[in-house]
Amino acid sequence: MFVDEKTVGEVPALDTPQKRLAALIREGSKLHGEHRFAWADPDLGLTCAIGAAAVAAGVPIRECLDHSFMYPVLSARIGLAGDAARDLFVATFRQHDSGMSREQVADWLEQQGY
Repeated sequence: MFVDEKTVGEVPALDTPQKRLAALIREGSKLHGEHRFAWADPDLGLTCAIGAAAVAAGVPIRECLDHSFMYPVLSARIGLAGDAARDLFVATFRQHDSGMSREQVADWLEQQGY
């Protein structure tokens, strides 16, 4: 076959090396305007901190609305899985929604080692 069959929830292998979440947020922030309280608004071309990271990791902005697609891709790119990844994403989302800019969130993540 031309396409490998994958089981539900399996993440495809990455062609690029893992990156820190802070670096992905900084890269993705250059691609789209800032948005709060949702991962992304594809119609307006806006992303939150996690949405920016996901876009930088290769997730199309419209797919940022689908957590079942976005989370595994972003988790694989930063090298975390399961509860550790989910907890980091939730903490990041909350920092951004508390009023920090995406750049400030990236600074905070760097201080935390991410």
